Amino acid sequence: MKVLEEGMKFVQTMIPPEDAQFLGSREFQIAELARIFDVPLILLQSHEKTTSWGSGIEQLMIGFVQQTIAPWVAADEQELNWKLFTEEEREKGLYVKYNMKGLLRGDSAARAAFYKAMFEVGGFSPNQILALEDEEGIGAIGEHHFVPVNFQTIERAVAAPAEVATLEPTEAA
Repeated sequence: MKVLEEGMKFVQTMIPPEDAQFLGSREFQIAELARIFDVPLILLQSHEKTTSWGSGIEQLMIGFVQQTIAPWVAADEQELNWKLFTEEEREKGLYVKYNMKGLLRGDSAARAAFYKAMFEVGGFSPNQILALEDEEGIGAIGEHHFVPVNFQTIERAVAAPAEVATLEPTEAA
């Protein structure tokens, strides 16, 4: 029993046990739905027992795309290919293919490091890197691949000195 004086009113500051149990069951329902549909809790706005920032989220999202979305996409591609194209068209190489690369891209620092490494070994041209980022190419000059020796083109690096003059790129398109 509480004694209040001078017209004070009692205001409950704790959640009654029944309400606390109800709130706990709601969190369990969210986790159960996440398990049923194979969705990370963070996508259902549940932050219990998870980090809310950092590389863990990025890895969760990549795993979600690979584990949950990719099988649905593959099934959809197969059905569309079966229903949209005749056998002759499929033999000619016509097919439906979703581009999932955008969903699997890492953070900008990881992408920049990857592109830099691929560029420096002559694996990617500037236009290929720009295409991966859904950007416009820089014309014909952007099609060249470069190698580390002063970042010259591969053709120029392997050409004899007399051939170098004929390999000079024309103006960018």
